[in-house]
Amino acid sequence: MRKKLTWLVPLVCISAVVFVFITSAGYDEKIAQEKPIVPHQYSIRLLLDGITNEHLLEQFPYGRYLDSANIQDIQSIKNDLAVLNEKFPGDSMRNMQLISIALTDSLYAQYEKKHYFQIFDADFLTQLFQWAEKFNAYAEIEQSNTLLYGSIYNYWGSKISNHLGELSKNNSSLKYEYKFKYLKSKCDEKRFSVATKVGQVEKVAYNLLSSQWSHLLNASWNQATYMQLVVFFVFGILTIYGYLLIIKKIIKRNENQ
Repeated sequence: MRKKLTWLVPLVCISAVVFVFITSAGYDEKIAQEKPIVPHQYSIRLLLDGITNEHLLEQFPYGRYLDSANIQDIQSIKNDLAVLNEKFPGDSMRNMQLISIALTDSLYAQYEKKHYFQIFDADFLTQLFQWAEKFNAYAEIEQSNTLLYGSIYNYWGSKISNHLGELSKNNSSLKYEYKFKYLKSKCDEKRFSVATKVGQVEKVAYNLLSSQWSHLLNASWNQATYMQLVVFFVFGILTIYGYLLIIKKIIKRNENQ
């Protein structure tokens, strides 16, 4: 009976730790809605004055473009690309590259300044993924701009999934939050894998609760350092030696009786 209770104590302690991890997670199930498309008057022509064809990518004011452009409206983006092709003909790939830079690296830089990618802002990430996801559909419909739309879609899918992985690495309990699981499932659905971290305590608790003793022993052995293995070996020898002494003492006592 005492032996069973001895095994029960660490099991209860580990289960309690996992319970704290789970209960500390957020369970807000309200998912952010897509941003509405609000048309407004704007022309990229205003930003192209004084820019030469040879230095278009370097001289283009990406920040001012993002502050003014309606990036939620695909028709507005297509109009901007059409203006670029009209003003700088003969290099449509370069013009698509400009729009791609604006809607990927430059947009990410703006979000970085606002610290959106330093915390878990579930609503922001959800709306960003909803916006980026549309470009995958645009790429299938409009073959002429497949490279442009595909680059935007893949860029943000990778950014969001990598960000979720980093967040999970720094806070393993985050994976229990509903909105995190929702975003992870969306990324996984689109083949943007999210590597979520499982803490050592959680691993041990899972293996204990599922009675995976062999896996637990194997993992402990494989992850141990050389010094730990030496300590385990010495401890094992001393334990066996102790049992042998006890057995020898019991046998000797029985013989004397």
